[in-house]
Amino acid sequence: MPYCHTSLQMKNPEEVEKVLSNLSKEYFVGGQAAHRLSDGGFNIDAGKNDIRAYYDEDEEAIKFFCRYKRDMAFYDKKLSAFANKHGIDAKPCIVKS
Repeated sequence: MPYCHTSLQMKNPEEVEKVLSNLSKEYFVGGQAAHRLSDGGFNIDAGKNDIRAYYDEDEEAIKFFCRYKRDMAFYDKKLSAFANKHGIDAKPCIVKS
């Protein structure tokens, strides 16, 4: 799964699940509260598994994986719109090797 180009800056890890739940409810059909997965990521697209969120504590950023590379621009638009609406700093996603 490739990373989306957009990440959301989150200095407070306690707010991550709340922010992701709002994203899910506002921008995904059938949106419901985000829930943590066994690998530490979050399901945010109502169980479709086309996009997942992961919090990177070192970078204080929520990063997103897309199932299909062809959908990355679609999800990047949603992430940017959500960030703008809620005053969240959106930055290019940096992937460590």
